[in-house]
Amino acid sequence: MTQYRVGIIGCGSIFPMHSISVARQENAKLVAVCDIKEERAKARASDCLD
Repeated sequence: MTQYRVGIIGCGSIFPMHSISVARQENAKLVAVCDIKEERAKARASDCLD
């Protein structure tokens, strides 16, 4: 099975919807987040990334 590495651009209010969707996929792993607000990106990264 192909394993997909996923990055999410934008860590605003819709971010949880996207990160949960990725987490539910057997063949996908969230590996990167990005946001124009550095602190918001860092907060999401520490919550979601291994």
